[in-house]
Amino acid sequence: MKKRYGIILAALFLPGAANVTMAQPPVMSVKITSPASGSQFAPCSEIVFTVEPQIQGGEIKNILLYRSGYGASMRTKIPWEFKLKSQPSGYYVYTAKLTAKTGEFVYSDPVVITVGNAEKGNILYNGEFDCGLAPWGLNLNGGAIATCVIDTSAGISTGAAAVFTIENGGGQNWHVQLGEPFPVDSGHTYVMSFTAQSTENTKIIDVSIQQNADPWTVHYQVSPTIEALQDYGPFVWECQVTDPGAYLRFNVGATNNTIFWLDNIKVIDMSLTGVKDRSPLNAGGPPAGEMISQNYPNPFNPGTTIQYRLPEEADVTLILYNLRGQAVRTLVHENQKQGEHLSAWNGEDDAGERVPSGVYVYRLKAKAPDRAYTLSRKIMMLE
Repeated sequence: MKKRYGIILAALFLPGAANVTMAQPPVMSVKITSPASGSQFAPCSEIVFTVEPQIQGGEIKNILLYRSGYGASMRTKIPWEFKLKSQPSGYYVYTAKLTAKTGEFVYSDPVVITVGNAEKGNILYNGEFDCGLAPWGLNLNGGAIATCVIDTSAGISTGAAAVFTIENGGGQNWHVQLGEPFPVDSGHTYVMSFTAQSTENTKIIDVSIQQNADPWTVHYQVSPTIEALQDYGPFVWECQVTDPGAYLRFNVGATNNTIFWLDNIKVIDMSLTGVKDRSPLNAGGPPAGEMISQNYPNPFNPGTTIQYRLPEEADVTLILYNLRGQAVRTLVHENQKQGEHLSAWNGEDDAGERVPSGVYVYRLKAKAPDRAYTLSRKIMMLE
């Protein structure tokens, strides 16, 4: 032991040891210079994003461009441009991430763009099928035989429509499904409408928002009778469940030798339109103003911070959930005073284990003497 201490002390007093300095991390910034936030594009447009990186004291490893929290494209050398083809109708939030070769990274401010005639608050992608079928997918069960193609001359609404040719409906409506991912948040009010037509004049379909895993819980369902070419809805759902892995599904089986047309699907999240949420969960309405902010940074690795505001003293829980709706980490469970609060998450679960990369949801519940409210946002952790 004495010899080890002697070696360590000798090393501390080597000539020039006082001149040893630690390497400084690079100074970095990145921004999306075009298109400008608020830009609008026609459906199926090619959109060119230009990114401007700045780095001092290091070298650029890559730049990633994220669309609504998901990786869309990567560049490793100039020009720092991203050409995204055939973008379907919808609202999109784009963010750029600059990573240095030494591992440090930084995110740009978000840029929000609109593609097509997306109505304010419409959170559904490609509801007019102008750019093909994706992200919708056809699912057949129970021996059903059916196809779903996009007909650009169907003319039941504007532009293209999804056309089902059902040879064998399988006996149940859910045997022929068209669906796309549709995460839902407790306390939000969703208003849905669509245009439809069928060669069977009294075809009953089921439209559901459903858990996408066993036990396949149906959170909401409506069963309209399709009698003629017309708009159906609005159907209003006051959501009281948070399910980031939910799907919106049109179940159109149970009949044979039928052709069914579907178009102009919209789902408006009323919390994004400036209209007061009338959910009974928010009795009395949540107080005015932004109560819970998007975590920063987002996407993130290894840690992020969530900021929220309490208009009054309340019992508060702040919990992270995975895409199966399972609680991953409880960040807050206590009574808190009025004002601004911060909570940090290091990407670990309640057992101290690192969680896999992917999309999670953080949900804030606050219970005050005269009201209770629940608010949530999505979050993305990267490798």
